[in-house]
Amino acid sequence: MSPTIAVTDDVGRSFAGGHHGGMLTLLLGIVAVAALVMILVIIARVLEAAPPRQELPPAPPQLKQRSPAEEELRRRFAAGEIDEIEFIEKQAILRMDEEDER
Repeated sequence: MSPTIAVTDDVGRSFAGGHHGGMLTLLLGIVAVAALVMILVIIARVLEAAPPRQELPPAPPQLKQRSPAEEELRRRFAAGEIDEIEFIEKQAILRMDEEDER
C-alpha cells in the first residue's frame, strides 16, 4: 500500500477565496466586537442621561358622598324653587348636622 497524503487548504481560502482570507476574518471579528462595544456605550450614556423616574402622584381624595337631603336641596336650587341665600343657609345646616353625627 502506498501512503496517503492529506492535502489541507487554508481556512481563509474557503471564506474569502484568497490567501488573505484569514486576515479578513480577523478584521471582521474586530469590527464586530468594536461595534458591539460602541452600542453598549451609547446605551449606557442614554440611560445615564435619562431623567430619574418620578413616583406617581398620590391618588386624589375620594369625593364625599352627598346625603339624600343635600341632593334634594341641590335639586331645588337648580330648579329655581329656592334662592341662593336659602340654599347656602340650608346647606350649612345640613353640613353641621353631618359633623355632629360623626
